[in-house]
Amino acid sequence: MGNDAVPIQLNDDVLGLIVFKSDLIDPSASLSSWNEDDDSPCSWKFIECNPVTGRVSHVSLDGLGLSGKLGKGLQKLQHLKVLSLSNNNFSGEISPDFALMTGLERLNLSHNSLSGLIPSSIVNMTSIRFLDLSENSFSGPLNDDFFQNCLSLRYLSLAGNGLEDFSTGIWSLKRLRNLDLSKNEFSGSVPPGVSSLHSLKALQLEGNQFSGPLPVDIGLCIHLLKLDLSDNHFSEALPESLGQLSSLTYFSLSNNMLTGDFPWWIGKMTNLEYLDFSSNGLTGSLPSSISDLKSLNYLSLFNNKLTGNIPTSMVDCSRLSVIRLRGNITAEMGLSSNLRYLNLSWNNLQSTMAPELGYFQNLTVLDLRNSAIFGSIPADICESGSLSILQLDGNSLTGPIPEEIGNCSSLYLLSLSHNNLSGPIPKSISMLNKLKILKLEFNELSGEIPLELGKLEKLLAVNISYNKLIGRLPSGGIFPSLDQSSLQGNLGICSPLLKGPCKMNVPKPLVLDPYAYGSQIEGHRPRNVSSDSTGYRHHMLLSVSAIIAISAAIFIVLGVIVISLANISARKRLAFVDHALEMFSSSSRSGAIATGKLVLLDSRSSPDWISNPESLLNKAAEIGGGVFGTVYKVKRPVEYSEENVMILNDHVRVLVEQGNALDCVDPSMGDYPDGEVLPVLKLALVCTSHIPSSRPSMAEVVQILQVIKTPVQQRMEIF
Repeated sequence: MGNDAVPIQLNDDVLGLIVFKSDLIDPSASLSSWNEDDDSPCSWKFIECNPVTGRVSHVSLDGLGLSGKLGKGLQKLQHLKVLSLSNNNFSGEISPDFALMTGLERLNLSHNSLSGLIPSSIVNMTSIRFLDLSENSFSGPLNDDFFQNCLSLRYLSLAGNGLEDFSTGIWSLKRLRNLDLSKNEFSGSVPPGVSSLHSLKALQLEGNQFSGPLPVDIGLCIHLLKLDLSDNHFSEALPESLGQLSSLTYFSLSNNMLTGDFPWWIGKMTNLEYLDFSSNGLTGSLPSSISDLKSLNYLSLFNNKLTGNIPTSMVDCSRLSVIRLRGNITAEMGLSSNLRYLNLSWNNLQSTMAPELGYFQNLTVLDLRNSAIFGSIPADICESGSLSILQLDGNSLTGPIPEEIGNCSSLYLLSLSHNNLSGPIPKSISMLNKLKILKLEFNELSGEIPLELGKLEKLLAVNISYNKLIGRLPSGGIFPSLDQSSLQGNLGICSPLLKGPCKMNVPKPLVLDPYAYGSQIEGHRPRNVSSDSTGYRHHMLLSVSAIIAISAAIFIVLGVIVISLANISARKRLAFVDHALEMFSSSSRSGAIATGKLVLLDSRSSPDWISNPESLLNKAAEIGGGVFGTVYKVKRPVEYSEENVMILNDHVRVLVEQGNALDCVDPSMGDYPDGEVLPVLKLALVCTSHIPSSRPSMAEVVQILQVIKTPVQQRMEIF
């Protein structure tokens, strides 16, 4: 007796989903739990089943990175209510098989790369309530047939596609509550009929090319909560019927070409929270009724042609936190204490800064650029400590930047350029640890840049050009990498990028005129100098700080040689060194010229002390300093704006580094040993080091000078 085989009935839901999966590319293996050998898909990931029927009711595959075509298979899911495939990479056209899912109530295919026409077969989805095809690449006109049978639609979004030719069939969707056709290619005027959508709560037509007047019958959609018609080409005046939208909370008409007076009926929209009429051609003044908008949180009217004052009664708009009135002509105003963002830039306020601004506890952005503000910056501008952006550029502000600016602990953008601010840059700015941008260009700021600003690690951009600043730049942070455009136009900032002088706020150095001692050196005046020593002094003034700096580098270069020579020859020259030191000590006690004054060596000096190191030491001791220099050339100034004072050590160091040591020698000196010039100059640079411990002793100086004067062969014998 044979056994009859019992056929296994395949589950349609399993079959449909496996066929659907076969056309997909699943890079993350998100659908690995979908197994064709299972009797039911109800345990599969991303699948929900009706607990009564056991059939698939929800398929939600949002944001899984799936790609491929929306192929066959899904039509077998006859009990499917929700299909959501948003935020994936599906491409191509929608399969006609979608029309077979007649029980579908919610379809979301948004944020994919689907293209082609929106198939009219979707009209067969008579149960559809939610349809979102936004942010794809659908194009072409809307077919009137599309809307004939979808009368249950509550939500329709076709935003972010390339659709054109608006269809009046949309007005037949009587139950529609949300209609979003934004960011498409619709043009022309909006056809009448929107008033038939009695239940409409949100209408979004922004980002198209609609033109002509606003639809008058929009005012009959009295349940509207959101109306966004921005970024189109609407023109003419606003219809008064819009005043009937008393339930409206969001109203934007920005970036159109609307004209006429600002609507007096705006105060009727008592539930408004967001109002944006910016970038139009509205005229007139703000009506006092605007203060009736007690729920208003955001107000943007910039780039219109408004005149007059902001009503002081607006202080009653206690929830107002953002005001953007840039590009209008406004004056006195009433401000809410909850203000968070205030932009009055490009106005003609013709007033001083209100001191009360510092007391707005929630104020984070204050933008008053180019608003004809004058006077000083209030010291309590950051009393609340919450301000993060302060922009006061292009006004007529005067006086100093208040030291209290350091209280702006939350500040990351400080822009005060193109004013008449004076005085120093406050050190307290270094306390602004969050500061990223600092713009102070085109003011009258003076003094040195506080070195403490180099500690601002988050500072990304600085512009201090066209002020009266001097001195060194901070060594840390952004400052070493600033370009020329950020520094130029100052009196004396020290930077290799700038061609101008380098000025420092330090006491003037001791300046000597070697020919200022009258008859003592009268016979040594150069031939080309007149008997009036003033003229020569005018060209031969030098500073002790310069001479001290000249010797700094040489000790580093010759330090090893100095130590070696000192150790080798110490015993042989001990008596001589003691004698030299004794002479130096006695000379210092004798009341000769004060320590640090300059020795001028030239061809008129006695030849014996030039050739003999011991004589040279005696001469140095005579003027009490152990510091000697050689004056050969005087160029234009580099310090203190006096035409004939220069940092001699910098000049000599540059010539030595360039291999032009002989250019330092006075041509009138006549014959001299070329090979001795470079060692003597380097020794002078070491002797004037700013660091006392780096300067050689007088004994070491004498030893080095003897080595310099010793012929090469004799030097070798020493070792």
